[in-house]
Amino acid sequence: MEEKKTCNCGCEHEDCNCEHEDCSCENVVEFFDENGKSIKCALIETVDYKGKTYAAFEMVDEVEDEEADTVYIYEVVDNEDGETSDLVPVEDEALLDEVFEELCNLLEAEEEEIEADEQNSL
Repeated sequence: MEEKKTCNCGCEHEDCNCEHEDCSCENVVEFFDENGKSIKCALIETVDYKGKTYAAFEMVDEVEDEEADTVYIYEVVDNEDGETSDLVPVEDEALLDEVFEELCNLLEAEEEEIEADEQNSL
């Protein structure tokens, strides 16, 4: 899938810097499947696993022929300039499963931490 950053604040400008309160431009990526169909996804979390960084995304809007709870995982590969990165598809199914499990563990730990903080603030 090809990557293109867009804004979900409603302005639809590529690489938006509109600074709307609801704007989350840096967390929304537009992917295109092999048929050219657009899929807008929001960053769930980044995961460091076995010395590499992976980014996990979920769909922002429902897309025909895609399950609503689909998670897309890409390896984050830094470019030579050191300032930008590319999202590279992970082809190894076993590795995808491992990274997904690590993501689930990370999200569960974050949720438990939030719950503990809420309990302590009561």
